[in-house]
Amino acid sequence: MLTIKEANMQQFNDLLVDYYNTGEPDKVKAFLYEYAIKGLTV
Repeated sequence: MLTIKEANMQQFNDLLVDYYNTGEPDKVKAFLYEYAIKGLTV
């Protein structure tokens, strides 16, 4: 599950723009792994 917190939204948007412009996914992937991917707990 992906969750982008409001405090991280500007950084996420900037990384998406960079990805769209360059086609390089490494920065946005690193951000998502660090700040956005959360596991479901049962």
